[in-house]
Amino acid sequence: MYNLYRKKILILLSLCLVYTGFLPQILSADSVTLGGKDGWSKLSLRRGVTEGTGRFGYTCIELATNARTGDRNTDALIDFEKQPFADRTGNYSVAADSLGMTTKSVMGKGAALGRGRGGMILRGRTGSVFGTEGLAGSFYIEFWLAPSLSESGEIVFNWRSSRNLQRSVPGDRKNVVQYQMITGIFNRNHLEWTFTNVFDGYAQEDVVISGIKNIVPDTWSHHTVSFDEESGRLEYRVDGRLEAVEYITSTGHEDGTVYPVYLGAPADVDLCPSYTGKIDDFRIQR
Repeated sequence: MYNLYRKKILILLSLCLVYTGFLPQILSADSVTLGGKDGWSKLSLRRGVTEGTGRFGYTCIELATNARTGDRNTDALIDFEKQPFADRTGNYSVAADSLGMTTKSVMGKGAALGRGRGGMILRGRTGSVFGTEGLAGSFYIEFWLAPSLSESGEIVFNWRSSRNLQRSVPGDRKNVVQYQMITGIFNRNHLEWTFTNVFDGYAQEDVVISGIKNIVPDTWSHHTVSFDEESGRLEYRVDGRLEAVEYITSTGHEDGTVYPVYLGAPADVDLCPSYTGKIDDFRIQR
């Protein structure tokens, strides 16, 4: 029964996608021809792929290696295609930058090169995830890495701030400053993420998720850390594979009350402050 309902839902979603993509053409033309000599290109959409030469010289579809593009949910996008490096969304300014540039990229024609002596400081404008105090909602952070070193202590991402809280004491209330941190740091050839005091009302001060896969020096790998405000699911993926997952809920599972991300005073994001190697296509998405 479950499979039957699942098939019906998938079919319905497919029809909805076709309809919404096809609707503008219907409204702007007296007639539209599908199939035959005109083919089916009017009902197709390609994103992130391109045509290449496959086995025996036949045309094939392969992943595009050009730099990524943003959309209305993109909070930050730095593609490192040319210097000076900049956030293409305009939501973050570059306050300082010690990263070099290399043509040995994984996406597009350029990547950034960290030398372990400072990285890039991003300053969020009002309305951006890290430039606004309050509930952050769902978000994910992604980038490509090819470290020259994967030794413990190499820092790829670092955000530190504080939040003012009011705590009740007998007969009085007092203000308490709560330290906050989000950091991605290498630990024994794995990238480890620590979230400190960022989940509102959560009793556990630190939430730590770490990868399973060893990060190989001078080899590109794709990293994504994300939080879903609907389910409370915090996960970390490497090359699309799930490495770690935690549910930030009252039960520790997806059926509990979610503790949302609440960020304190706006603070800078340090990208690769102590990192030796290459980084490409850094993105923050809502």
